[in-house]
Amino acid sequence: MTADMAAGQRTVRTPSRTASLVVLVLDVIGLICLVFVTTFVAPRFQAIFAELQIAMPILTVAVLSVPRIVYAVLIGASIACLIAKERSIADRRRTRNINLIALLVIVICLMVFVVAMFIPLETYITT
Repeated sequence: MTADMAAGQRTVRTPSRTASLVVLVLDVIGLICLVFVTTFVAPRFQAIFAELQIAMPILTVAVLSVPRIVYAVLIGASIACLIAKERSIADRRRTRNINLIALLVIVICLMVFVVAMFIPLETYITT
């Protein structure tokens, strides 16, 4: 009876652990995308805005004024926290929920960045 219960518990844990790891991998991929965007894309947009002499909205100025090292430190700390969390929390459902929240935050950050970069270009194109 206990062998059957142990086998049942293993099958229950495996999908939960796999789901948690999949979301963790998505978090890391999202953070890598943020690094790419803040390191390579933002400087190019700064050059475009300077060349076109576009008046930028406050959101764009705020995103572009943060030094890239700050983004790098925050993203590195986020990856370290996700890995530490993965090692320290035994409950996989809770881990998966935290990973989903982190993924949501990453997606929101990417969306804010995209909006901040393209609003000035939209106003330039429409004028």
